[in-house]
Amino acid sequence: MLKRWQFIFLLAVTYMAVQNAAQTQGSIPRFQLLILRENWFDLGLGYDPEPALERLSAADYSNPLFTVTLDDIDGYVWDWQTITLTPDATRKLVQTVDEVEHPEGAQRLLDLEASMGWGDLLSRGLYIQPFVVLADGEFAYGGIFLDAISQMAINFPVIRISVNDEQAVMNILPIHIPFVDYDPILRAASLDDAFTPIIEGDRQSAPDFFDEAVSGWSSSEMAVHFRTVIMSDNVRSVIEESGKLDETPAQMP
Repeated sequence: MLKRWQFIFLLAVTYMAVQNAAQTQGSIPRFQLLILRENWFDLGLGYDPEPALERLSAADYSNPLFTVTLDDIDGYVWDWQTITLTPDATRKLVQTVDEVEHPEGAQRLLDLEASMGWGDLLSRGLYIQPFVVLADGEFAYGGIFLDAISQMAINFPVIRISVNDEQAVMNILPIHIPFVDYDPILRAASLDDAFTPIIEGDRQSAPDFFDEAVSGWSSSEMAVHFRTVIMSDNVRSVIEESGKLDETPAQMP
């Protein structure tokens, strides 16, 4: 039988262990979107989802280029899969993109886009930069930043990023769907509004081609699969509990 002092000692040790476990759990951010330092080439992500997600889930997260936490999010419109950052987080992210160095070929392409007035500092600066989303410290999914006019056949999630009224706006797509700025399948979206303005002239000359192509990519097996992944209950619950979830957008953010 335990003596009184032994019982008190064990009780104290147990209490301390529980407190330490709670503090450790509490120290893990509920939500993180990590923008990695290595680019698409560095990590050898390729175009197919299985090797890409395997490499992203095993990547080094200790020194990311930038980290988006719940404190950096102004709102998360779930039906659009659109994240809007706070003005302060946006300013920090804009400053960070100066650190990104693109391969020579990619830089030439970005210089051409800049000369034509396409995109902005963030969309060009984060071009083909990988990201991962963590929910309660666990890998949820990952992908790369990619603009709407890219012809890269990326079959895993991508993010379109732009700046609107001094706030960064991230639209998460299940796969790369060329020519659109956000996922046109989501119930709050429409195909006409989803097309990026850059290709409006081309689309007017061949509307059936563009509409059928985008509809096909949007309803592909991989798009359907990753739409479920990025809209998982786990990620949603984390966002909802933070008070940052917006379920009823009146218009495109």
